[in-house]
Amino acid sequence: MFRWPTTITGIVIGNRELKVEAVIDQDALIDMVKTQHDLDHFPYGWMLWPSAIGLSNFILHNAHRFAGKRVLELGCGVGMAGVAAAIAGGIVTQTDYLDGALELASRNASLNGVTTAACLGDWRDFPEALIKSADIVIGTDILYERAMHPNLKELLPMFTKRGVPVIIADPIRPQALDALGHWEHDLFHVEHQFVDVSWDSATKSIWIVELTSARSKA
Repeated sequence: MFRWPTTITGIVIGNRELKVEAVIDQDALIDMVKTQHDLDHFPYGWMLWPSAIGLSNFILHNAHRFAGKRVLELGCGVGMAGVAAAIAGGIVTQTDYLDGALELASRNASLNGVTTAACLGDWRDFPEALIKSADIVIGTDILYERAMHPNLKELLPMFTKRGVPVIIADPIRPQALDALGHWEHDLFHVEHQFVDVSWDSATKSIWIVELTSARSKA
């Protein structure tokens, strides 16, 4: 059973409100840390972050790109972007390293009247069947941890070399800029745009980055 304190927030995108259940705040998470295992698996992804709102905005405003497509969400956390892809008509599989994230993402799908599949997905040994079945890949805040960059450097080209685009949202963190700066040209062709998100009584710019095969643009 999911044991973290959560709340449901309504996020309006266009003419649609998405309901998102998420952990209340970071302090609430810290208060629940009791063991070293809890600390080592600190569930930042179980909070609602602006990147998820930004990518959901992008998806719902480009619904034609997702309708009928097999959409794979990496590191889904609360699963807001995957829910948006399902609302857009996508056939969505949400993956995460933590069981609790998959439970929360499934609850958010139900809250919004859609269905998504859930599967554990460790980037260090990602299921081959998921790699081969995706038509489009999405992920929010997946570049925040530098230690995982080598794993993503191996995983993401497995999609783009098959002609599958990878769309990532990030609040322009330095580590994301570093990773994409090193990977661009050799591994990927990179296209990007920005989406403004209302966050903490301010407007935050979210970077939407689309990765395709470098060879396909040569």
